[in-house]
Parts: sequence; structure tokens; C-alpha cells
Amino acid sequence: MLFFLLACSGGADDSAVDTAAVDSADTAHTGDTGDTTDSGDTAHTGETGDTSDSGNDDLCDQSFPTDPPAGPDCLTAALTCGQTVEATTEGGAGDYVAADYTHLFCFVPSAVETYTGTERAYRVELDPDVAGTLTLEAPCATMGVAAMRWDDAETCPTSADSVTVCEGRTGSGTITVDFGGFPTVNSWVIVVDSEGADPAPFRLTLDCG
Repeated sequence: MLFFLLACSGGADDSAVDTAAVDSADTAHTGDTGDTTDSGDTAHTGETGDTSDSGNDDLCDQSFPTDPPAGPDCLTAALTCGQTVEATTEGGAGDYVAADYTHLFCFVPSAVETYTGTERAYRVELDPDVAGTLTLEAPCATMGVAAMRWDDAETCPTSADSVTVCEGRTGSGTITVDFGGFPTVNSWVIVVDSEGADPAPFRLTLDCG
């Protein structure tokens, strides 16, 4: 299975992040990879939020690279503040299903949402006291986005791991998720996933402030 989109405990990774994402002014299609992830500590929170329907979008008629994640592990690329990626979940990792998002306290899928296909995952590192906002545009299918705080730059978290914070939502149209804002450097795995077995295209933007 995703991200896109950035779940975790321990100290933050101070290593720099090479980005394979795209400048928000010029979005590019990505199916390639970058570096990985980090985590910290706090309470788990997850919700299924209200989403707005963006209607038809040219994303549904476009083709995107379906390259497998370059790694490490499930990661497709790094994502930094102010960047946007346009991609598809097709060709991504298949590490997460609906029960994982529930177990990690990211969001609670509906009874018909299985998340049994592939997802895209991205690494995000935030500076101290910087909050991030993910905007997922999912005009073609119901999708989920989850931000999992995770320190280990070589792996992606699983449901067996102790993920201290996961923020996420599921829906169609435009979905936003806020995360970060911690007093030390904090790293995240962002997962973007389609609700069933079929892949779906998406646009993911990270704003910081």
C-alpha cells in the first residue's frame, strides 16, 4: 500500500533529507524514491474527518510512473515543506491494510474500506516548533492519508511497532491532516493509500508554519 503519504518513538533523526518531491509552484509526477524517516513520543490520535468533494479532476485521466519504492523500505521519496507531488499508489509498497491504520490510531476505516492494494510512502522531517499540514487531493477514489512519527530512517513502521503519534483521515475530494509542532526535530512517514485493492492517483502538498 502509502504516502504518500510520513507512524513512533525515540529521538529525532538529525540527518538531512534529499527530496524527490516537487516544488509547489511546479508540480511533477513522481513514482521515484528518496530517503526515509524518524519519530518521537506523544499520544496517539486518529480521526475520520469531514472531507470536501473536489469533483472531477484531470488527475483521473493522467498516467503516472509506477516504479517501485527505491527505499529504504517502503519509502517512495522525501517530501519537504512547500512541495507538491502528483503520483499514483500503483507500484508502491503493499505494507498496510485497514486494520493497521486502526491499530496505529491513524484513522478508522469504514466497514467497506479494506486498503488491500499498494500505497505510497514519503519521509518528512520537521524542524523544532514547526507544524505541518498535509493536503491530499483524491478526486478519483476514496483514499486515506496518515502521518506516522517514526525515528528509524531505514524502516517503515508496522502494526507491531510502538508508534507514539499517528494523525490521519480518510475520504474523497480534499483531505487535510495537521501534524508536528514538537520542540525537537521530528521525523514522519506519510502514507497515502487507496481504500480498496485498486490503485488511485493523487496530489499531495505539504505546507509548514
